[in-house]
Amino acid sequence: MHPLKYLSAIALLHLCSCVPHSPEHFQKISAPQITTIMFAPYDDPYGNFLESVFLQWENAPEKDSNILYYTLLKKHPSDSLFDVFSLSRRIPPEIKSFNDPIDLEQFPTDGFDTLFYKIYAVDIYGRPGDTSSACTLLIAPQPGNPVFTTTSRCLRWESWIRGGQISYGEFWTDSKQFHWSSRRTDAFPRTDEPAVFTTCIPDTCTLSTGDYLYFVLYLEATDARSIKTGKILINQ
Repeated sequence: MHPLKYLSAIALLHLCSCVPHSPEHFQKISAPQITTIMFAPYDDPYGNFLESVFLQWENAPEKDSNILYYTLLKKHPSDSLFDVFSLSRRIPPEIKSFNDPIDLEQFPTDGFDTLFYKIYAVDIYGRPGDTSSACTLLIAPQPGNPVFTTTSRCLRWESWIRGGQISYGEFWTDSKQFHWSSRRTDAFPRTDEPAVFTTCIPDTCTLSTGDYLYFVLYLEATDARSIKTGKILINQ
């Protein structure tokens, strides 16, 4: 080959060579931020009605196209480290919320406990980004199950937390034809007595023996929160 043609071929080869960008050239994904943490009822895929912690977060500044998935981390008071928990790994980038079902054993029977959550994103190259700062939820003991009184058509529940507190509930029938919420009620119980909360079933709600009444009770005590879900069998 003529020397000039050989040199031209080398120059063309260099011009046409395609050098792939290494993932190291891309900026690390910054941490998402948890914006909402609260107790909420949760219907799981198996038809169970559970207590859960509901979390929402804001996307990292990067576009969703750069994010492969999110992972949530949790720490209990007795844990020394944050860890991944059930179903919290590989949350799709288009999802910005999560319900974490809470076992009843995680609710304190006396005093308050704290749950801690963090979140991070993983990019399309599989590299974890920065982890968010911890977000906390202070947990109070659960209120008691509501008790239905046939003559008054009212429900009554108690809380043995010391000090001022607020409670309210949501109630509905099995058919979900009737649904109502009780008003938020303040209580300041004496040391040796529980806080008592009541609500009465609206006259428009027809209940028969054998019907189930479903409920979610919420409790607030200063910065602590609690929740209780369940159902009551009506006997009239």
